[in-house]
Amino acid sequence: MNILEQYSEDYSINFRPRFKLLHMASVKFFGINKTWWQTNWHFLIIIPLLMFQFVTMWIYMYNKLSQVQIYEIAYLLPPFLIAIQGFIKAIVILPNRVKINTIIKVLGEMWRAENLTKIQKKNKAAIFKKLNIYNSVSLWVSAVGVTQYLLTPLIETMVRRLILNQDCEMLLPLSCAYPFDSGYNWIVYLGVYALQIFSMLLWVFFYTGPEWILVTICALIGSQMILLRDDILHMTPLTNSEINGNVKRKSKSGEIPLYVFVNRHQKLIMLCQQLDEVFNRMIFASLLFVGIITCFFRYAGKFSRGPTYMLNNYTAVFASLLQVLHLCYYGELLSGASMSIGEAAYQNPWYNGGTTYQKTICFIINRSQTPCSLTSMRYARITLNMFTKAYKTTKENAVEDD
Repeated sequence: MNILEQYSEDYSINFRPRFKLLHMASVKFFGINKTWWQTNWHFLIIIPLLMFQFVTMWIYMYNKLSQVQIYEIAYLLPPFLIAIQGFIKAIVILPNRVKINTIIKVLGEMWRAENLTKIQKKNKAAIFKKLNIYNSVSLWVSAVGVTQYLLTPLIETMVRRLILNQDCEMLLPLSCAYPFDSGYNWIVYLGVYALQIFSMLLWVFFYTGPEWILVTICALIGSQMILLRDDILHMTPLTNSEINGNVKRKSKSGEIPLYVFVNRHQKLIMLCQQLDEVFNRMIFASLLFVGIITCFFRYAGKFSRGPTYMLNNYTAVFASLLQVLHLCYYGELLSGASMSIGEAAYQNPWYNGGTTYQKTICFIINRSQTPCSLTSMRYARITLNMFTKAYKTTKENAVEDD
């Protein structure tokens, strides 16, 4: 993570909280002079514990399926699906850390923090403001939801047993078929509870962390494209002699040369393609599971044991939809920003320039006809329309359940 210090502060500050979150799950970026063993030895401990927890959840749920206890299955399935999605996202991000590092490095090297116009500073600040709001809201919603979900059973058990002196069952956040009695005594109970908290937190880190990295990179690339849009809109047309260097022309303050613009534009397009190559399978999994997870969380909320458990489930519904909303929003931002470069180039008075300038502008317009976008399995583009469809599907399923 120290590599980020060599880039502009307004760039690196966007990645530090995300890397810190994934670091808690032993997913490290920018390992300098570290061997594979030094970087990944933690997984020799983490993976067996997670697999043990996952298998016990699966066995318990299978037993309930055979007994046709649908209400309890509705309560068990959401965390089970989050665990599956956490595994999928871990499988996506772990082998692709080098590619993600490369994207972040290239974007950091071409990051623009100086010599910006007032409009560019305003547009850049607006994107950062929305990104910071998203980060704060999603972080707090996830933190509050996970804390409630994991600690509510423990608090209820302690209150009923230690204060009310009731001989009640020792509740756990996750129902599992352990090969021993998890409620044998307080030591065993608290040990199992700690294992479940550890496992669930790791799954949540894997569930949310890669999505935050994706959204952050997408927002930063989109901001750079919006800067290029303003550059090409106000670029002064050049004659062939000026482009070839035979005639010198004094540039306006903040104006970049045409060849620099083309180079940056091509690099941003390349970064978008690399970003989609890394994350398109993860995006497919997110969209596939969001409808199922939210429906079951909502179903579990209807038949919860009390208002606290109901709040836990509805918080999870909100957090899941919020995550997909922001993914689709920044996918829309990226597509719109890339296409707006072509529109701005068309509005530029290119007809006053030489033939070389005109051909370059035509190339930029043509290149911008195909928007840069995130996709699901390289098929469906991620836009706000995608979120609308996902939300309608979830709502229709909820109405059918009612």
